[in-house]
Formats: sequence, C-alpha cells, structure tokens
Amino acid sequence: MAKRAQVPIVLLTGFLGTGKTSLLKRWIREPEFSGAMVIVNELGEVGLDQQILTMGGDVPLLLENGCACCESTGDLVAMLERLFYDRLHRKITAFSWVLIETTGLADPKALLARLSESEIVRERYALAGVVTTFDAAKGPAQLLRHPEVSSQLDCADVVVVTRSDIAGAVDGEALELARRMRPEIPVLESATEGIPAASLRAALGTVSQPWERFHTAAEHTPDISTAFLPLKEAISWTALEAALQQVQSDDAVLRIKGLVRLTGCETPEIVQASDTITREPSPGRPDSALGLTIIAQGVHASAIAATLASRLTFRGLSSRR
Repeated sequence: MAKRAQVPIVLLTGFLGTGKTSLLKRWIREPEFSGAMVIVNELGEVGLDQQILTMGGDVPLLLENGCACCESTGDLVAMLERLFYDRLHRKITAFSWVLIETTGLADPKALLARLSESEIVRERYALAGVVTTFDAAKGPAQLLRHPEVSSQLDCADVVVVTRSDIAGAVDGEALELARRMRPEIPVLESATEGIPAASLRAALGTVSQPWERFHTAAEHTPDISTAFLPLKEAISWTALEAALQQVQSDDAVLRIKGLVRLTGCETPEIVQASDTITREPSPGRPDSALGLTIIAQGVHASAIAATLASRLTFRGLSSRR
C-alpha cells in the first residue's frame, strides 16, 4: 500500500521577544512556504502576532489566552484535525505546509508529546522540524532563568540565533553556547532582516522527525502572569514611550505588546517593548482591542499595568505629542 501523503509541519518556538514573528512574517511571503497554513499561539487578550502576520497576507489561525503546550493543546490538536478534514472535503483551499508559532513561554517537548497522541496528526501530518530562536544578546541569561529556553533548545532541529547585528560582543557567546549545546544540528545566524526561507528549508532537510520522541509534562518558569491594560483614547507617542521605558526597567517585566491609537495616526499602531520599544502601523482591523498586554514574572502583571496607567495619566494621556 502506498504511503499516504502527509502535510509537513514546522514548529517555530523560542522565548519571548526573540523575533519569532518577524522571521515567520518573512517566510510566509517567500515561495518556499507559499500557501502555507499559519497557526499562532499567544498569551493575553489581543492577538498581536496575528495582526503583524496579516499585513499583506492571509489571516492566520489564532490560539489565544493559553499556552499551546498545556491549556491550549487540545485546541491545537482539534484545529489540526479540523484542517485536515476541511482540506479533504475541499471546504478550504489546499495547503502544502503548516507553520505553528508557539508563545514564548511554551515548552515544545510537552506540546510534541500531546500532538503525538492524535492518530490523525500522526498519520496525516509530518513533523518537518522544530525551529528555535535564541536571542544573541539575552539568550544566555534567559537560559539560566527560564526552563522553557532549555527545552526549546533541547528539542530543536534548527536553532536561529536572532538579532546578531545589534548584540555586539555577546553575539559570539550566544552562537558558541547554542553550538556547544546542540553540535549535531544547524545553528543559523539571523540579523534584523531575518534569514531566507530557502536557507531554513535547506537546514531542515527532507527527513521527517518522529512525533513520539518526547513524553514529558510541561515545565514552566514560576510566577508568570499576564494582564491587559485597555487604552481606548489616543495617546501621545512621546508620553507612551517614556512610560514604557520606566516600567520596562523593572526586571519583572518580560514583554509588553499591543495595539494603541496614537495621536496623529489614522490607524492603530503595533507597539512592542522588550529591551527595545518599537512601533509600526497595523492593518486597523475593526475588531481589534486597543490596549497593551503585559507579561511579567515575580510581580503580578496587573500591578505593572496599574503603574503604566498611572504614568500615562500623569504625563497627559491624549493631547500632546
């Protein structure tokens, strides 16, 4: 009996702020992944990565408000099973790849273990490989502090060391650490513009990886919390940037991101803060919730949100630039 054709899956993982979405945004616009089905998993109330990926492309599927390796795993399995049947019965356009971006706090070993329990996933999808992003500047410190980073590197088939052009002297340390930990797999170096999809495909090779290679429960950094700060009114960028710089100096803050209406801008802007603060125009989807998602450790994110709100109020929320 001929072997059934399987749809290859690439699992993209890596800690918060390591550039997963930026890489994925480039890859889905290149011919190597043309027509791919994209699934993104996020913590928080706003699907920001979905917003970024939809700029100029199709709308990806979104798993919200939960980590794909634990509370949202059943949703991911159900989504893959439904996609197979919808594709089989021609309810959706045929796709030749599935690209899954996990939240930065996901433990991919546990996620792969759960996916392997689905007969449909095992039979109808092939694991092309796990791609792990590792920050050139912050990666070594994140590895010591967050158990998810160790798991993400352990199960990688390709490691992409990101932001190597802005990391300075520590760039070599992260590259050497990744190569020392995983000497048997490709370790690629990615600057701000990312790496081509062709380079990733070549690094992954043509041999599928076994679904059943891990059987483990998820291991997470303790005391992680999220909160959402609604921001319905227009905000001065000067005031917002200054407030973000102040709260970002707290080591408890892991990531801040969201959609904000800035004074003088016709559509909401995508605002992100980890070690740098960036903004870019969003598609301005009418169903988008305006506000910022805060991810923190050790201090409840709601306290960070309250501090940020008070600083914005003090600086003058909406009228000044």
